[in-house]
Amino acid sequence: MATILELAELSHAVYGDASVPTGWVVMPGHFGTSQPNANGYYGVAYINTTTHEVVIANRGTVITNGPNDANDLYLLGVGLLPQWVLATGLPGPSPDQTDAINFAEKVNSYVNSHYPSYQLIETGHSLGGSEAQAAVAALVDSGLNTTVSAVTFQALGIGGAYYNPAKTYNRVSEYTVSP
Repeated sequence: MATILELAELSHAVYGDASVPTGWVVMPGHFGTSQPNANGYYGVAYINTTTHEVVIANRGTVITNGPNDANDLYLLGVGLLPQWVLATGLPGPSPDQTDAINFAEKVNSYVNSHYPSYQLIETGHSLGGSEAQAAVAALVDSGLNTTVSAVTFQALGIGGAYYNPAKTYNRVSEYTVSP
């Protein structure tokens, strides 16, 4: 199983300025990376054929990326809204979370057809962690993957409009990074 350190390193590697831990490679083909888009989302699917795992690492905020900054502000505002407002289904996932969900669904479909025994794990730091949490909630709620898990680092979290508040999600672990 991927260690917390490996998941932290993959969360860092998605930014493109760090190496990938031993045993992990980018999943081949167009299933390995999302395409950068106007919403600022970017994710990479890493595969480890020894441990039979696939990790989707979601890139967090890139300060010079205007859409990332806007998504952070959106999530901060949503995170502060009362739960009863979120239960109405509005405002819903941010645009980058929607992109993370779409990428996770695409990778999940590929993994199910080509690597059916592999475990799927979502990870990310800050905004990337929020994207990971939203993707896990969407995969579980839709029934596409009921065993997916997430390990996130300093993520803001997601509000009740993003998942079914009646469910319990025992698949997300949150860590705070200390220097």
